[in-house]
Formats: sequence, structure tokens, C-alpha cells
Amino acid sequence: QTLTCDPTLYATSQYVAANQVILGVPTCGNGVCDAGECEQCPTDCLNTIACKRDCLVPQCQTRDPTFLAASEWAFEVREATVRATVAWYAGAPGMRVIIPHSGWLTWHLQVAQYHILLCEGFRYRVTVTAFAVTGNGTITVRVGE
Repeated sequence: QTLTCDPTLYATSQYVAANQVILGVPTCGNGVCDAGECEQCPTDCLNTIACKRDCLVPQCQTRDPTFLAASEWAFEVREATVRATVAWYAGAPGMRVIIPHSGWLTWHLQVAQYHILLCEGFRYRVTVTAFAVTGNGTITVRVGE
């Protein structure tokens, strides 16, 4: 199952402010660009003024996959031009999590580059792929609200 790049309704600065203790990422999208956003912008964000404009109201790229069977799932970012890491909002940190039993379990997925959440305002195009490491299972993914 591929998680596509549709943003949630959470503005980045609001989302990070509410979850900073859990996520441990700098504030992004405050329009000041004092957390490294300008330096880490892709090439289509050419200068500080453009970066500030794009940083004003970006959307966080968070995902809410629901696992339907017990298994061990691994997530990876398959995009050579983006040095991204995958971390869990809940559950084990890193790129792997063990689902202990079948049923409707909700896990929030965070995609970040250099510890900064990937934002729609930066025009990232990232595909995150989930696959079973052990066992068999089914996964359904929806965009969180």
C-alpha cells in the first residue's frame, strides 16, 4: 500500500506546537524561517523571501494507517532526491513497528527531512511504502483529519 502525498488539515506550526514533546522537531511554517526551513527547502524555493512566503501556512504530511492483521511492518521513503526518515507519532520510533494483534489499530506516521516535517508548501513529492517483514497482513491507509 502506498501512502500518497495529500496533506492533512493541520497547519504545520499548530500541529508541531501541540505535539512538540512527542515529535521533537523544530517549529516549521511560522513565517520566520529560523529553524532551518530555508536552508532545507528544495531547489524550487530559491531565496529567503520566497521561502518565507511558502512557510506561512504549509500543511503537515502526516498519515494515519490502520493495520488489519498482526504483522511486522516496515516503512521506507523511496525517493532518491529526498533524504527523509520515517518516525512514529505513537509506537516504536524508527522505520519499523510490530503490530501485536489483529483489529483496528491506529498509528500516526510522520515523514521528516533533517528533523523538519515535510510540508506541502515546500512542494515535496514523497512516496512512502509499507510492506510486511514477517507474517501476512492487510493494511488500509486514509488521510488523517
